[in-house]
Amino acid sequence: MKKKDTRMLSRGLPFRRAIIAIALIAVLLSCTNAKDEGELTVLGPDGGYTYFKGDLNMNLMSNCGTATAQTTTGGGSGSSTTKNLWDVESYFIFTYGEFIFTRFTYSKLKNSYSLTPSTTSTSTCNTIDGIYCNSSGTLTCETADNVRCGGTKSFIFSGGLPATVFQAVTGTIDYQMSVDENNNTVRSADLEFEMIDSQGRILQGEVHCYAP
Repeated sequence: MKKKDTRMLSRGLPFRRAIIAIALIAVLLSCTNAKDEGELTVLGPDGGYTYFKGDLNMNLMSNCGTATAQTTTGGGSGSSTTKNLWDVESYFIFTYGEFIFTRFTYSKLKNSYSLTPSTTSTSTCNTIDGIYCNSSGTLTCETADNVRCGGTKSFIFSGGLPATVFQAVTGTIDYQMSVDENNNTVRSADLEFEMIDSQGRILQGEVHCYAP
């Protein structure tokens, strides 16, 4: 019986190992290249536009938002907490003070949310940070209670070139998120936005946040 020639097999091993090593390096690089950043464009009905791209200031952000599990009333058992639906509030702060502030419902069973801000009036107030009403502020926002901008669901962007403030009246948020259920925080968020404001402007963009 002829002895099997293993020379070709042994020569192939280094090649296979090299391929595996390259694949592992590619995976590692894809992880390390994940950036905390955002990019968006605001398009006006008159053809004007505002563009923004910037890095998140993770020195000011310890997480990517807060998350509160919604409660439902069970039959005869009182109030119970479901872990599928979360009320998310995220304040994304960029390097030079630009920000995105949003409140929406995150569902583990879906990958998008249709935003209809629940303001009950069209009154406005001055604001400094786009979140709370403040008579000393130079910005304005719509408010339902003259305490906070927007309602229980909202989307506000401030920044860009030329500088603008955009407060959505409707839109969609596509998301991939990770929630820390023990600390009620958002650990990571990949969000894509398509929003419309009361002036008919359209905002399209995305933000990527990975908590340290």
